[in-house]
Amino acid sequence: MSAEATAVAGGSSRSARSSRWAPRSAFWFVLPAAATLLLVFGWPLVFAMKASFTGWSLVMPGSDQDYVGWQNYVDILNSADYRETVLVTLTYTFSAVSCELVLGTCLALLLNTAFFWRGPIRSMMMIPMVMTPAVVGIFWKLLYDQQNGVFNWAITRVGLPRVQWLSLHMALPSAVLMDVWQATPFFMLALLAGLQTIDENLLGAARVTGREAGRCSATSLCRISCPI
Repeated sequence: MSAEATAVAGGSSRSARSSRWAPRSAFWFVLPAAATLLLVFGWPLVFAMKASFTGWSLVMPGSDQDYVGWQNYVDILNSADYRETVLVTLTYTFSAVSCELVLGTCLALLLNTAFFWRGPIRSMMMIPMVMTPAVVGIFWKLLYDQQNGVFNWAITRVGLPRVQWLSLHMALPSAVLMDVWQATPFFMLALLAGLQTIDENLLGAARVTGREAGRCSATSLCRISCPI
């Protein structure tokens, strides 16, 4: 009995030591990543906030000592270029995200059904998302080329004039189209993951109930798939 009691006591002491060490070990595991984030993101943010209250200039050493207070923010808010930039940014964001959400939802619903070659098609549709922005920019610049671009070649084949895709008036729609092409697979992947978590029995019951009530499958989509 004494040996068993000693073993139990030893196990209890080890459990107590491990429970005390667990919070400290978690801290040391997280510390390298937290220090890297603070160094890469924290310090530039603090420096930018400090510089925004000064007349700092990259080509003028010592200009960070010229304190100007809120004048930089006042100048920006009174600038017509700033207001136009905000408007263009909001237009770009709303247009791109709306198209990506709609297309991503349609593709997720399509890929959530069983059909031939679904796996290879789903893999190929993920290619734009894994491409680096630099490669995407070069690729679409070639597509938009006025003389040798694929888009202008296609529209001239049907008798339409060439389009200056990167001109002042077409630059924003062209950028939205490029962003939709690259980011739609991300929306599709996220929505497809959500759709695949829905219990098939729940969808089957909804189909049966919908047929009995004379409702179409869109009703189950709106009331079950979309909320989940």
